[in-house]
Amino acid sequence: MSTYPLLAGYPDEPVAQAQARIADGTALAWIAERYPERHKISSNQELFAYAQELKMRHFKNAPQLSKVQFDKNPRSAHKALGQHDKDLNASDKRLVKSREVRISGLFRAAPAAFLRLMVVHELAHQKYAEHDHDFYRMCSHIEPDYDEVEFDLRVYLSALERKTPRLEPLP
Repeated sequence: MSTYPLLAGYPDEPVAQAQARIADGTALAWIAERYPERHKISSNQELFAYAQELKMRHFKNAPQLSKVQFDKNPRSAHKALGQHDKDLNASDKRLVKSREVRISGLFRAAPAAFLRLMVVHELAHQKYAEHDHDFYRMCSHIEPDYDEVEFDLRVYLSALERKTPRLEPLP
């Protein structure tokens, strides 16, 4: 059994390798080597444009997003790293559906593949609310290496949490 909750449910061999890297302090360097590409998205406006571009390419029929932003609230890796809201607001005597996506501020400094994974994940929730087979099939369709990148993201977050028990978003 994994001592890192984010790695629970994965096969024993990759989890054991990941735990060894986390324990000896080489996990973050290993991730940096595997994912050397960094993104240049630092503002909420840039994140919104990035999400819109992915939405237009892969979710053409999905409703318009009203807001996409980095979340400033500190979060543990065990809590939501991204969030999607579908609120109904009364406006001008009619109901307007508001669709918002928030991505943890941790992803401002994360590798580009991890930010993309989180945006794809949250956009997929615009069509599928639950983490079911159809949801993951859509994520894998958009991001063919979704499962591998998700596991590496979990290793990255576990290593960050071990290094800094309470994860804080980066400025």
